[in-house]
Amino acid sequence: MKEQSCFNQQQAVIEATRCLMCHDAPCQQGCPAKVDVPAFIRNIRTRNFEEANRTIKQSNVLSGTCAKVCPVNEQCQEKCSQSGLTKPIKIGKLQEFAASYEKKAQQLPVARTGKRVALVGGGPASLACAYELSKAGVEAVILERNELAGGMLTYGIPNFRLSKDLVHSEISFVQGCGASIKTKQTLGKDFSLKDLIKDYDAVFLGLGASEPSPTEGKKLEGVAAAVDYLSDFNAGKLTCPKGTVMVVGGGNTAIDAATAAKALGAQVTILYRRTEAEMPAWKEEIARARSMGVNFLFLAAPSGLVGEKSVEAAIVRRMELGEPDESGRRRPVEIAGSDFSMPCSLVIYAISQGTPGDLSELLPGIELTSKRLVKVDESFRTSHPGVFAGGDLVNGGKTVARAVFEGKTAATAIIRALSEG
Repeated sequence: MKEQSCFNQQQAVIEATRCLMCHDAPCQQGCPAKVDVPAFIRNIRTRNFEEANRTIKQSNVLSGTCAKVCPVNEQCQEKCSQSGLTKPIKIGKLQEFAASYEKKAQQLPVARTGKRVALVGGGPASLACAYELSKAGVEAVILERNELAGGMLTYGIPNFRLSKDLVHSEISFVQGCGASIKTKQTLGKDFSLKDLIKDYDAVFLGLGASEPSPTEGKKLEGVAAAVDYLSDFNAGKLTCPKGTVMVVGGGNTAIDAATAAKALGAQVTILYRRTEAEMPAWKEEIARARSMGVNFLFLAAPSGLVGEKSVEAAIVRRMELGEPDESGRRRPVEIAGSDFSMPCSLVIYAISQGTPGDLSELLPGIELTSKRLVKVDESFRTSHPGVFAGGDLVNGGKTVARAVFEGKTAATAIIRALSEG
């Protein structure tokens, strides 16, 4: 399924003229970042392309990235389809077009408040928060553990799905507005939360989610966590694996790992323990994987791996669906005696994305939920009055636009708290 390229000017204007300019703007209601969709489409309609980009940027500093990776068919465009049009407006493509009119950011001409905020992690939530803080004259310092900021945008999403040049240009825009980024700075190693609370006026936690290293077959070569595999893929460190690649999981990370391996020329099969109807991955991503030749095996999960030094096969167990669990999805139940062997040379685990296991030690005094996520109020303030949080650390792993919204909302609360002294 080849992705349509970005609109040219004529195509964008024609598509924009289809918009009904609904008074209640259901498309905007479907956008987690609350972008004023009718306004930027109106700008495109009148060929004011740079203003269209500025309009989007007011709500979403990562506008180009979101246009590429957010599930528009399940968000803004899905809402647009309720308006009575034969086909919904291609909002994602119009936003991508507008984002191409980006100009280099300049230090914003605002009075500096003298206040400083530390942001832990350089992913979407922190970038959005830092941008809003900079606009308000607050010094925003992002502390990123890797060599580059961006989080999963930089290290997790395959290059063929999201250009790293685009990601880095949007990060540079945030920096150009006044935010600073310090890389190779790890919480618990180079600094502590206590240090930040002492040295800064407020702290924002945007660590993002992590993926535990697989325990099954960990002594064998050919076993990898999806995030590590994708990071190596984006760095150009991988070649086509010999034999079949098995990806375990049903989310978007599993799809990304599978399509990355497929792009290298491998034979790839995704194993998911429920049916396709229960897969958390977006429908358009599942369709994209199928179009690339990725195979799917549902109601199946590996129960063990076979091999001496490296993986040679997986023992796969059939499943059936039982009663619904706490997520509302029917619980997978193992079928006794259903095991069979499936040859493979690489097994990629893309399951159980969550917070670091030592989160309580890293964040002393910060209350967690029963799901080991950081507990926040409606302004994304944690149990510590000077510490805020957003993104995967809070929501468990949603869209980029959702992370942007949480970072923006937290920034508004931080600015208000700092002004109140």
